[in-house]
Amino acid sequence: MKEKITSKRVGQGVFYLALLIEIGIVLVDKSAYINPIEGRLFQITFLLCMIKIIMTKYSFKEWLVMAAFFVLGAISYFATGRNEIVRVVAFVAASKNVNLRTVLKITFYTTLAGVIMLAVLSFTGSLGQIFLETDYGRGGIEKRYCFGLGHPNALHCMFWALMTLGIYLYWKKLKWYHCILLELANIGLYMLTVSRTGVAVASVTVLIAMVFCMFPKLQEKKWIYVSGIVCCSVCIVFSVLAAVWGYQIPLFERLDKYLTQRILWSHFRGNVTFWSMFSVPENIVYFDMGFIRLFYWYGIIPGIAYIAVKGVQLFSCMKKKDAASFLVITMFVLYTVFEAHAVSVYIARDYALLLMVGVWGEIFGLQGGEGYFWQPQKYLKRTAQ
Repeated sequence: MKEKITSKRVGQGVFYLALLIEIGIVLVDKSAYINPIEGRLFQITFLLCMIKIIMTKYSFKEWLVMAAFFVLGAISYFATGRNEIVRVVAFVAASKNVNLRTVLKITFYTTLAGVIMLAVLSFTGSLGQIFLETDYGRGGIEKRYCFGLGHPNALHCMFWALMTLGIYLYWKKLKWYHCILLELANIGLYMLTVSRTGVAVASVTVLIAMVFCMFPKLQEKKWIYVSGIVCCSVCIVFSVLAAVWGYQIPLFERLDKYLTQRILWSHFRGNVTFWSMFSVPENIVYFDMGFIRLFYWYGIIPGIAYIAVKGVQLFSCMKKKDAASFLVITMFVLYTVFEAHAVSVYIARDYALLLMVGVWGEIFGLQGGEGYFWQPQKYLKRTAQ
């Protein structure tokens, strides 16, 4: 028993170390500091995850699912030179027997502390700028605040992401007046960042959370989840149509006046003429619309796989009547339409992805083995009987 407890602690410790490094990489990326060893740190977290995988027992079905996604990641790597899919698969696979809530609390409080530290450093003049004065594509020079996070949109995005994760963590304690306070903070921050996408998505997040607070029985209604799945599907279709036709659809041209030409630039740089089954190394341009970037960077097959996983997560939430997780996933899908925050090389940015930590086997309907330090000899003897 003592050996099992020690093995469990060691395995979880390895995973938590990988998580903390990933969070640290995100915070450094948000700062004004250029990280010269980012690639090496990614290799270290991948190695830590592989160590955790070796230490962990999996069922045969789990091995099959892991192998399928590792193959997908390997093909993507050889086609594009991008290793994000392999790293994500290793991270999620390694999370077996790790407590989801602990991981999310570590992510929430560490990221929050890091953001506050970056703000303090910007105020002291040690690192980063408090505000930026430039032309943001709205017809003139604007002064907008970023508090050391590089860009006003990045600041509001981080506020929204942390707020959404906080709502999830304290879902059962959440009251309607908490939602009012969050919305007031959202509006107050908008006066500094002038980030229309950030304030809009944050407001929708707060509104939905408030509705669930005031009418908790809605969490039991299947139509709520069906409506969310339909909305997510519409978001994805909208992105694909923008990549295919762009301003050929008059509605998109009119809408783009409020989106600071996101559709125009995403269509110009990442339209379907650049898409292929697994993308190519030359597809490295950055632009805002996340789902278009997903297909442009990684290819059609990985893009479909990503959307399919999100679909599995959403249907799992509906089955379990897990409104808190459902809110996080749907809001990340909505935000990804306009911003590519979650479509990046950084695992710790995507909180919808982190909701798979420790429970991915359950989400995919798999039955797993228990324990650590998988021993091939014992496994072979058991299967031979």
